[in-house]
Amino acid sequence: MRVVIALRPTDAQAYNFLGYSLLLHQKDPAQAAPYLEKAIEYAPEDPSIQDSIGWLYHLQGKQKEALHYLEKAHAGLGDDPEVLAHLGRVLWHLGRQQEARALWRRGLQLHPNSPQLHEALMHP
Repeated sequence: MRVVIALRPTDAQAYNFLGYSLLLHQKDPAQAAPYLEKAIEYAPEDPSIQDSIGWLYHLQGKQKEALHYLEKAHAGLGDDPEVLAHLGRVLWHLGRQQEARALWRRGLQLHPNSPQLHEALMHP
């Protein structure tokens, strides 16, 4: 992805892919942040990028900022299981546990085989 970014320096999806991969596999918000901030700068209305930046903010402990972006991602992507898992975790951290559980349960009705939703509900 770094090659893609070098060739197309305003490719929001490349920044998002690289940044989210760093969050997911390296568990390194500090390293992922510059890429995700570029992605949201270049495509602020892209719901998949909103999900990624929201998850970044959650991992950084910025729950209110995370909620803002994850609610937008949910509105744009609907009941995507990964977005529901992320949104529910932020709601949980904001003290809205009942709302989080209801969101995860509804998500499991729609996506009964989602490992993200099962994990979220079992280990909030």
